[in-house]
Amino acid sequence: LTKDNKLVPGAGSTEMELARQITSFGETCPGLEQYGIKKFGEALESLPKALASNSSLKTNEVISALYAAHEAGGANVGVNIEAEGSEDGPCVSADTGIVDLYL
Repeated sequence: LTKDNKLVPGAGSTEMELARQITSFGETCPGLEQYGIKKFGEALESLPKALASNSSLKTNEVISALYAAHEAGGANVGVNIEAEGSEDGPCVSADTGIVDLYL
């Protein structure tokens, strides 16, 4: 695929994990810096939101399900674009073979 074989979990799972960690770090910062840090974390949610909306899924439900899965320790959990409804949860991108390049 590339000269460098480094890959990260796909389906928005990497972005959601970064958003979760950056947002939680922002909560520990004093003063006005916390708002900028937390907004940067929220901006990382744009890829999972785009995947969900382009797949005709309910964006808010998908994002909240991803946050819940990542809080439970599922760092490789991403958007399941093949979900038929809200009962189908997020997918584990490592199990499904969905990966992104580490650049």
